[in-house]
Amino acid sequence: MKVFRSTKDAFTLIELLVVIAVIAILAALLLPAVGRAKIQAQRTACLSNLKQIGAGMRLWADDNESKFPWKVDPNEGGAMPGGTNYAYVDRQFSIASKELVSTKILLCPNDLQRRVAASDFTTIARTNISYALGIEADEKRPGNILAMDRNLINWDFTGLDNNVNCFVLSSPFSKVGTAQWRPGICHGANSGMVVLSDGSAHHYNDVRVVQTLLTSQTDDGTLQFFFP
Repeated sequence: MKVFRSTKDAFTLIELLVVIAVIAILAALLLPAVGRAKIQAQRTACLSNLKQIGAGMRLWADDNESKFPWKVDPNEGGAMPGGTNYAYVDRQFSIASKELVSTKILLCPNDLQRRVAASDFTTIARTNISYALGIEADEKRPGNILAMDRNLINWDFTGLDNNVNCFVLSSPFSKVGTAQWRPGICHGANSGMVVLSDGSAHHYNDVRVVQTLLTSQTDDGTLQFFFP
């Protein structure tokens, strides 16, 4: 006796192809949105890092006559540059280790070239850091940049003592007007994060960061940053 199997619940080839096509269309629609959400989450995390850096440095300054570590003599617990390449950015951060608490906040989640945080502040190196520190930052200069992503380019001078990059704002030939966020590092072209001396953190495009640099207050017309 023959046994007949019901096939009314089985997919036909055409139905299977239709389902696959629908899944492919949904994936094409959803993946870009997921990618954008991931980028936004990483930017938010970076802003959070910079807010914590700003808060930590301001706490340190509160205990040191409103001065950041690079404005305090080493004999008094700071890391003021003295011509001996003693004051690299990693040294500046390590001075404020108690206030910063964790080395993890020194890495931008979008910095694909630097993924490993230092185990502690005593072993920290520049390769464990994504952020530059503004030497002209001061609590009396609330609009100056205190810290920012390291992907800013078109400096007047780079690699000075203590790996300082510099704009000469007082020079008519300064390239500060062409400063821009470098693609391929951190948040890419036309996108970077900063925290100002007043502790506020911001997402700036090229135009906005140039405006901030041009209106910065300085002692001698030079705007300098410790770079990692």
